[in-house]
Amino acid sequence: MDKIHISNKTIERLSRYLRYLTYLELDGVERVDSKELAELALVSPALLRKDLSHFGGFGKSGYGYDIVHLKKSIEKILNTDNPKNFIIIGAGNIGKALANYIYFEKLNFMLKAIFDCDSKKISEKIGKLNVKSCDDLSNYLKEYSVDIAILTTPMQAVKGLFHILVQNEVPAVWNFAPIDIKSAKNTHVINEHLSKNLLVLSYHIKNKH
Repeated sequence: MDKIHISNKTIERLSRYLRYLTYLELDGVERVDSKELAELALVSPALLRKDLSHFGGFGKSGYGYDIVHLKKSIEKILNTDNPKNFIIIGAGNIGKALANYIYFEKLNFMLKAIFDCDSKKISEKIGKLNVKSCDDLSNYLKEYSVDIAILTTPMQAVKGLFHILVQNEVPAVWNFAPIDIKSAKNTHVINEHLSKNLLVLSYHIKNKH
């Protein structure tokens, strides 16, 4: 497929469509029409069709979308048709929750290693993996291919760990640490803050009338 420039909002909606298609496929559903999928994704059918029209026609009039075909097409658009290897750095509560999130693997994201800087956590078992020391991170990245690193460490550890990730040209970082990180030349960063949406909800509670 030729490279097409699309907005981040469209990419976010495509990821939402893919999530619901994955759920439907797991439930044994074979096809879905635009109205049903749009309702699940909380968008209008017209917007869903517009998003998909950037990449060609997927549905059939009177039939809807073949879920397997549409799912594979969106996976290709979002570059998840081939497995992506990721690691988690930080074996605290957030790191453990992410490590045990079963749908990552359903979406073709494969957890390969978990690291922590606390010596008390080294060799602790999380799922099928034993926690590795952050001291081994640089050597691991030199030996193994990592597409995404998830940071869930305390603030004081972030700068040094991110430097190691950039040095080893890890393409993407999903940062849950309580400090924002700027993307580097070869490393794209998304900063995630768990309190953000709680604060937004708090504002709307106050201003609901």
